[in-house]
Amino acid sequence: MKFPGINNKSMPFRAMLQRETEEFYFVSDKSKKHICKGNVFFVGRRTRICYNTAYDVLEEIQMKLRYRLAAFLLAAGLVFSNTAVHEVCAAEVEGAAAAVTDEEKAVYEMPVESNALKNWPEGPGIFAEAGIIMDMNSGAILYAKNIDEKEFPASITKIMTALVALENSELTDKVHFTEESVAFLEYGDASIGMQPGEEITMEDALYGMLLASANEVSYAIADTVGNGYDNFIRMMNEKAEELGCTNTHFTNPHGLHDEEHYVSARDMALIAAAAFQHEEFRKITNTYEHRIPPTNLVNEERVFQQYHQMLYDGTDTFYEPCVGGKTGYTDQALSTLVSYLDNGELQLVSVNLKTHGVHVYPDTKNMAEYVFNNFKKIPLEGKDLPKGVKETEEDTYIVVPKNVEFQDVKAEIVPEDKRGKSKKGTLTYTYDGQTVGVSEVVLKDSYFQTNTAGTKTEKNETDQKEQKPLFTVSPKVKMIIGIVVSVIIAMGLIFCALVYRKRQRRRQRRLMEQRRRRQIKEKQVRQQQVQARRRQQYQKQKDHTNKRSEDHRLPRR
Repeated sequence: MKFPGINNKSMPFRAMLQRETEEFYFVSDKSKKHICKGNVFFVGRRTRICYNTAYDVLEEIQMKLRYRLAAFLLAAGLVFSNTAVHEVCAAEVEGAAAAVTDEEKAVYEMPVESNALKNWPEGPGIFAEAGIIMDMNSGAILYAKNIDEKEFPASITKIMTALVALENSELTDKVHFTEESVAFLEYGDASIGMQPGEEITMEDALYGMLLASANEVSYAIADTVGNGYDNFIRMMNEKAEELGCTNTHFTNPHGLHDEEHYVSARDMALIAAAAFQHEEFRKITNTYEHRIPPTNLVNEERVFQQYHQMLYDGTDTFYEPCVGGKTGYTDQALSTLVSYLDNGELQLVSVNLKTHGVHVYPDTKNMAEYVFNNFKKIPLEGKDLPKGVKETEEDTYIVVPKNVEFQDVKAEIVPEDKRGKSKKGTLTYTYDGQTVGVSEVVLKDSYFQTNTAGTKTEKNETDQKEQKPLFTVSPKVKMIIGIVVSVIIAMGLIFCALVYRKRQRRRQRRLMEQRRRRQIKEKQVRQQQVQARRRQQYQKQKDHTNKRSEDHRLPRR
């Protein structure tokens, strides 16, 4: 059969037609009958198309050819333009890198305060706007750069969340996920996909928060532990104040950006050191992978890994003394990092805030190596203690540069109660104003006698002046004032009750008037309806009477 406008001998067309047909149909070579499937006839090995649908099949084939031709042209265009696009992108990236490099250089050249100390080893520059290394046991600050500047912490906030949770809950407690603990998440926020209504143990929640940095888990922990989310935030700020933090304020448990959510490097080091005292915290932050078993709503386990890259052996960022830590990042905070470092002699905590570029791990390593190579530990056991100190904690020590001796440092005693009600106090050792060790001590009675005898009389007189009121009020006057205030309150309550009752009566009268008017209106409507029906009946009767009268008047035939 010949199709109008089609060259049936065209091999490309016939091949395409045959391929398109054979792609969907198969007929045995022995078949001799005409079989129609999808408007395609088969006669033996020969394939023909029904005349009525030839144009439809041709149009479909031409459409496919157009698509393939368009795809081919698009691929060719991409291939030919790839070089130019690559060059443009490379230029843009190179320009951005150059801009970032200038910014990084400016941050790197910011002064390091600890380098200005007398006989203090010169520490390395870092690409963080604030950084600190502190010995966790002695409290000695060994590297300091803008350590009291307020910075955004990002996800290292979760260290404080974990600290408060560990001190106020059990690992076997259940953490419940509400709609609020999940709904606040935005695209790109760290999460392990918890759903409203799920429950996991506190232990699994801490792993999810500290390893995977899951923000919804942080929210759920706060909502569970603190008898309410807001109360948990209050507990975080109270704990920070208890630890001696002076430039810290928390507004959430996860660290997502908030202008009123900030810490300083010094404060973060204190928080991190306190958290490291908990064995479970040390275990979690040194774990490489954790699995949360199936929950009450999800039948599959959740698997996630450690984010801190200094723990992975065989990588460029691996650092053997690193035993744990917590990472953080937001667009405003940039890279933040807390690292725990132990070389067998010193146990350090490192904090980097607002690190520019990808230098946070090299910076941490350089800071740690600087401390390990330039500082030594001097135990206080066997040393002459300051007058007034009875005993110190066991295994206490100070950390000083290797060229500094114990007699070069100064000691300052701060009693817990200056009046001697408590014998406890704090002994702080400093070198050129820099803290090199802090120890809890027990003070002698002679310390309070020596330090309070000269000022006791003056202090008592001052207390008496402060306690003496400007004027006194007799009990009778107080009673009269109380009665007058009670009468005024009672009269106010009575007046309010009368006003309320008057308003209620007005409202009732208004409702009754509205009801009466509505009843009158309904009655008028009913009367009008009755009158209308009566008029209709009267009219019908009248019409019927007239018709009968006309019938009687017809002449007889």
